[in-house]
Amino acid sequence: GARGLLELRRRGGATFGQDETSSLVYGTPGVAAQLGAVGKQGPPAALAAYVAALFPGSLPRAASRVLVVDDSEVARAWAEQALADAGLQVSTHDGPFGARARVRAEQPDLVLVDESMQPLRGSRVCRLLRAPELGRPPLVVLYSAVEGRELAAVGARAGADAVIEKTADAREFARQVIALIAGMRR
Repeated sequence: GARGLLELRRRGGATFGQDETSSLVYGTPGVAAQLGAVGKQGPPAALAAYVAALFPGSLPRAASRVLVVDDSEVARAWAEQALADAGLQVSTHDGPFGARARVRAEQPDLVLVDESMQPLRGSRVCRLLRAPELGRPPLVVLYSAVEGRELAAVGARAGADAVIEKTADAREFARQVIALIAGMRR
């Protein structure tokens, strides 16, 4: 890994690696840095901005705004951290009530709505967010621990733009959200 990165850099490629401070394990990134293979080093959010600058128009702009609507404090905090680490601007709302007002005020690019909220399900919130008085409609994405096929059916009935299964993999979660935003901008 580190030697291959060094070869890429020697041939003029843009190389980057996570810094020691933000790494849980600084194995390969540390070796690559010691070899001089790393052109840019930093935390994930800074590296996301660096990659975006290398490929203008291929990734969502760093200022892409996401509103996470979830009644679980733990789930909100997890989603906020995962998306912020990927370079997105994230705000959160603590349940279904008042979500329309937040969307109207913030005009996010994407609203991530938990399907399993109580007493108002995310699918109902999704339908409410489709109101014409909200102005430019954001992408509305239902997310849940519900199995994919079932979640897709609920999302389709609610008029969601997409669905995402909750996962323990923060990078995969952020990758899916970024792909949705990038698709919206094309």
